[in-house]
Amino acid sequence: MAYTFMESDTHCLLIAEVTMIWRKPDSGDKFAPYKNPLTYLHLIEFCSHWDYYTVRNRATVSMTHQSVPGRTITDARGFGTASVIYRGQTYAQEQVLLYHGAGYPPRFVVSQGGRVLPQGMNVQNLGDRARFVSFNATATDIICYNVGTSSDADLPALTVSYDVLVFKDASEVPVGPQLPMFWATDTRAIMGRGRFDTNTTTMRRGTGADSPFFLALAASFDFDVGRMRVVLPNGSIITEPGYAGGFTGAPFQRIFA
Repeated sequence: MAYTFMESDTHCLLIAEVTMIWRKPDSGDKFAPYKNPLTYLHLIEFCSHWDYYTVRNRATVSMTHQSVPGRTITDARGFGTASVIYRGQTYAQEQVLLYHGAGYPPRFVVSQGGRVLPQGMNVQNLGDRARFVSFNATATDIICYNVGTSSDADLPALTVSYDVLVFKDASEVPVGPQLPMFWATDTRAIMGRGRFDTNTTTMRRGTGADSPFFLALAASFDFDVGRMRVVLPNGSIITEPGYAGGFTGAPFQRIFA
């Protein structure tokens, strides 16, 4: 079988039926990542047998979530002569965040301020008032659901800038034997028979010159006694009053697209 192998001080490139770029291990067999890629996943930069997330749409969308009026209700039907006081109310709102036009519910991520938002993320925290958002994909749109809760005081309307990334299904990426395993000019490179093409945008690890967002590698929030704590990649912590747990956060990966 014909192949081409190139290496630098830090990386190896092997062009064959399986084409791979990897960082050299600190010791031992430099071909170990090629022979056993799942064991050396952290060292592999590209493998022609893997599918990659190719961007269909990317947009920054400014969205205003509605205010929730404060409310106090006194219920005189308490125990004995006591009254029960109810404070606050909850509003739920469904909004179209982005039209993607894929014709099927695609994979997507939504980030804010450089961090990928988990479902049920707290985006407005005023102590006794808060707002949470979740996202869903339909065949045509990315939908934002927000739930806001007031107290005896209003929860103000909130305008948020969301960065939305929608990905193509792997079947839409032009991959096939008619494309080269490795081909490059001054302006374009193709690897893995089309799985990587510099004419498209692919989610990847990048350089400091790129504009990143952060992807949690484990749960980035925790619940305790019905209250939540979220630890963001920049070290910021959002803690609901009453949370008594000890959650300190999760590792994050810098992602570029």
